[in-house]
Amino acid sequence: MVLVISGCMTSSSQHVRLLSLRRAAHAGKDSGLDGARISHPGFEGLLAASGAKFVYVLDPDRPEGRTWDNSGRVEDVATGSAAGPAAGYLLHHGVCPAMEPILVHQGRFTGRPSTIEVRPGPDGRLWVGGPVAPVAAGRFHADLA
Repeated sequence: MVLVISGCMTSSSQHVRLLSLRRAAHAGKDSGLDGARISHPGFEGLLAASGAKFVYVLDPDRPEGRTWDNSGRVEDVATGSAAGPAAGYLLHHGVCPAMEPILVHQGRFTGRPSTIEVRPGPDGRLWVGGPVAPVAAGRFHADLA
């Protein structure tokens, strides 16, 4: 069963369309995430029509999510700007206990699994973070004159 959440959740001034998947009842199915894909050639236009910039597909039972560039070619391994609204959804619907850290998993399908920690604060704000691994280093020089 696929549940489409109406409206957009805003995070970091980006509009996120959040799709929530429940585990498939079919034997052998891991979750709805394993078959999730962007396959519509006009997908970005569909998102724009709904006021969203990108989509984040969430299995609330794990919780685990997936997102891609809007052509569906490149999958992101850790998207904090989507994990925050996803955690907000989980808290709002009572899927996760209030005031406890929520671990949102992502990247498993790329072979680069990640864990994003979302901590609810006493003021109702969500703090998003997790470990990172440097992949490049360098310096940038700009002539501002």
